[in-house]
Amino acid sequence: MFCSLYKAVPRNKTHTVACFHSRPTIRQQSPKTGQEWYKQGLQVLRASHKQPGSKEEAAKCFWQAAQQGNTDAQYQIGVMLEAGEGVPQDKKMAETYFSKAAKQGNAKAIFKLASSSEDTTKAIPLFEAAAEQGHKEALFKLGLIYYGRGTTEDFNTAAQFFERAASGGHANAMYYLALMYAKGEGVSADQDRSNSYMSQAAAKGQIDALMHFSDKDELYKAAVRYYHGQGVSVDKVRARLLFKQASEKGSMDATYSLGVMCISGEGGKKDGATAEACFVRVANEGNTAAMNNLGLMYSHADGIPKDARKAIYFLQKAASKGHLSSLNRLGRILYAGDGIAPDKAKAIEYWKCAAAGQVAEALFEIGRVYFEGDGVPQDKDEGFKQLQLAMEKGSREAMYYLATLYFEGDWVTKDIDKACQLWQMVDSGTSRESQTDMQYRLGLQYYFGRDVPEDKHQALNCFMSAANSRHAGALYYMARMFYNGEGSLQVDKRQAMTLLKASTDEELRQASYRHKYNKNEKGSTTKGITFPLPSEGQPKIVFGDVEDEVHDEASRVLGLMHLYGEGVAKNEEVAQRYFQLSQRTTA
Repeated sequence: MFCSLYKAVPRNKTHTVACFHSRPTIRQQSPKTGQEWYKQGLQVLRASHKQPGSKEEAAKCFWQAAQQGNTDAQYQIGVMLEAGEGVPQDKKMAETYFSKAAKQGNAKAIFKLASSSEDTTKAIPLFEAAAEQGHKEALFKLGLIYYGRGTTEDFNTAAQFFERAASGGHANAMYYLALMYAKGEGVSADQDRSNSYMSQAAAKGQIDALMHFSDKDELYKAAVRYYHGQGVSVDKVRARLLFKQASEKGSMDATYSLGVMCISGEGGKKDGATAEACFVRVANEGNTAAMNNLGLMYSHADGIPKDARKAIYFLQKAASKGHLSSLNRLGRILYAGDGIAPDKAKAIEYWKCAAAGQVAEALFEIGRVYFEGDGVPQDKDEGFKQLQLAMEKGSREAMYYLATLYFEGDWVTKDIDKACQLWQMVDSGTSRESQTDMQYRLGLQYYFGRDVPEDKHQALNCFMSAANSRHAGALYYMARMFYNGEGSLQVDKRQAMTLLKASTDEELRQASYRHKYNKNEKGSTTKGITFPLPSEGQPKIVFGDVEDEVHDEASRVLGLMHLYGEGVAKNEEVAQRYFQLSQRTTA
């Protein structure tokens, strides 16, 4: 399996690139206790939504704690392995960690194993073991089982478990007790106690209890609290359900919010049809944001069939009511001719209107068309001015465009440092593909010393960053550096082989090829396939200086490595297949 995580390589040290396995390697230099490692892991994990790579770091801390016998850490490692967060997903290994923690009495791990069991009879003793430690969810689960969800009804026992869970603040247990006291199931009927439990459950946001008491506005407010975590833990699933309930009672704000969650997939599956219905309902009430969203959905085919005419209709409707972002999107549809005949002149009119309202994306488009002379007379001065304004307004597209100009020296003085600064500013907001490409191109600059001092170490770091996203060119150059021992790396031909294979696989995934065999070249042949041989006194294998579409060169080198047995067992049959791949050209 190819590596999923690369680390930056410090200067003057020997490194190899290794996968981040379920047991991350950490130098044990700190005398921290298992509990201290566990607490550190929790702190890092809580910050993971702000800091990329934090989950990986948290996993390392948990692993250190787990090695010292901390059962909470063992449980947490199991959770991360199961979800594939911070570590490669491995459900079998996750179960091993859950079992290890459970054997030492960890209630969360015991509950996890019980919940995973399909045999209720076997699950009950595990739930009971967790319940003995006061695990609220285990108490509630036992209540459900005895209420008739998985075994013979025993309302008396169910009520006892619900009471214990409710005393710990379990909202669903409170709701079930409200039902049981109302019906006299396992307890004496008592409407006052039923109402009391129902009120307590509603106060904690239990959806069915809220529905029992609340009107549309209260439901909407409760949904907002759960969505943003205002006084409660963030719970997008509950928020979406509450928005749905409030919407059904007539709340337009809830209907719009439900549409947003459905189109984004927050709190449940992505549901374009429901989002469309929600936005249409709210748009009919004059909501310009809903009109704009419908325009975007129809233009992008986002969860619904693409329909350029409907997209333009809703965007124009929103724009007529002053929604500036709709003007920008209208411009892009007309400029590209996305589903309709292109009209660059009209598109630029829309962009100018939006740019007058300081819409960053429209300022970028105006800057771009003037700089390129596309649809307007070329005016690089005006284009550059608008691009700078767009950047100041936060347009990451403008930042990336300007970075490219400085990188290539197009109209401005070439300035690699300036380009890098801009790329750092734009890094978190650009598409993954753009970030990857910029890292690869910067790596080439440092590798070959183009307009910057040659720096193989810095080149390696750039290639590593791009290789994380499986950039074929970056994988090829990393293979080259491992093969030659460049950039503080030790020669590792086996690793070079792995990276070359990944490079060829990625290029094959991105493009289709047709076969074209060269049978007239001089060289050694096997089964009709030409093997290019090195000249007298030359190295057997030399990596070519390719930059784009590296597949052919990577395949050629792989063929030579199999032919000569470098980094892999000698195998002329496999070499033949790689030479066959290397002699193909794009269709």
